[in-house]
Amino acid sequence: MKFDIVVWGATSFVGQLVAEYLVEHYVKKGELNIAFAGRNKQKLESLSHKLNVPTLPILIGEAQDETFLTELAKQTKLIISTVGPYALYGEPLIKACVEQGIDYCDLTGEPQWIWLMLQRYEAAAKASGARIMHCCGFDSIPSDLGVLKLQQLAMQTYSQPCQQIHYRFKNSKGGISGGTFASMLTALEQIGKDKKQARVLKTPYSLMSEKVDNMPYQTAVKGLEKDRVSGQYLAPFIMASINTKIVHRTNSLLGMPWGKDFLYDEAMQLGAGFKGWRKGIALVSGLLTFGVLASFSFTRSILQRYIVPKPGQGPTMDTVKNGFFNVELYGSTANGGKVTLKVTGQGDPGYGSTCQMISETAILLLQKTPEQTGVGFITPASGLGLDLVDRLQKHAQVTFTQLSVD
Repeated sequence: MKFDIVVWGATSFVGQLVAEYLVEHYVKKGELNIAFAGRNKQKLESLSHKLNVPTLPILIGEAQDETFLTELAKQTKLIISTVGPYALYGEPLIKACVEQGIDYCDLTGEPQWIWLMLQRYEAAAKASGARIMHCCGFDSIPSDLGVLKLQQLAMQTYSQPCQQIHYRFKNSKGGISGGTFASMLTALEQIGKDKKQARVLKTPYSLMSEKVDNMPYQTAVKGLEKDRVSGQYLAPFIMASINTKIVHRTNSLLGMPWGKDFLYDEAMQLGAGFKGWRKGIALVSGLLTFGVLASFSFTRSILQRYIVPKPGQGPTMDTVKNGFFNVELYGSTANGGKVTLKVTGQGDPGYGSTCQMISETAILLLQKTPEQTGVGFITPASGLGLDLVDRLQKHAQVTFTQLSVD
């Protein structure tokens, strides 16, 4: 293989951040051999000069060119893809990696697309030995690894896993890029046309590795609610739709160690009293308005053309580097044990922190053998486990801190 990693979509908003991170932390130290790939030669050359690696190889091709993507896959051990919406541009690269038995990481938050890729390529990926790992950024690393770490703490303390875990997004500083909005709008458009994909979006078990009968009903925060335990107001967390599915897929890939009655939900925690209520009303109203506008083709086109950022646009570099996120997970076991875990990250969660998370995930995946991770469509937690928790804490400014054991 010529390369350890190819960054596909290196000139996208998050792709540039991934490229910069890998170059500064590994390439310039001689620890990693990478290439940049995309469709615009001028932009790729400009990125290479900006990062002071003008001789770094660049590969030029289109997202729908299967011949090019096959040759791309043959030249590397792993591809990091930042080219979204993945539902529009991602399948040919998945196909190429599966056919060539090449490892792959991405940042998708599109469950309907992941479900489709599983239907079409999961068996072939297992046969070829390809390791396909979706959701290697803010969705869904904190959720997937947070649950894994919390379950380890529960087993150490109570000798049994948590029967139920609540994920609460507490606060953050960051922005949303045009690529993220494009993915959201594409997902809403597709589920409006396909009832099967709409059911995938609504079902927390839809990405599990095997169908299990009589799974329990998973509750979800769908509007403004007041938590009876903490007294704080809760609102829907926009990434819960993908994160819950990845957590349940991890449980199934690991052989259901947390039980088939394991319950998991996610919500935003907004504070108590009038201030929390006011924040909740504003947030829920905004989400409802966006959802309505995005549900119709005419208003969706207005959003895309005049309101949301365009693909390639995103938050300022100050926000990217100085943002943060703060999440807490609350677990309870069948015998009444309580465990709490805090997960934090430095940098805008969707960009500054995400570029670190996917980069370190990809590097660890390269270091692990297929016997250690499994092959096919694996999740960060099922494939890399607590070793990824340790690596992210050491290299990616992500912390997993136990807060209490009752």
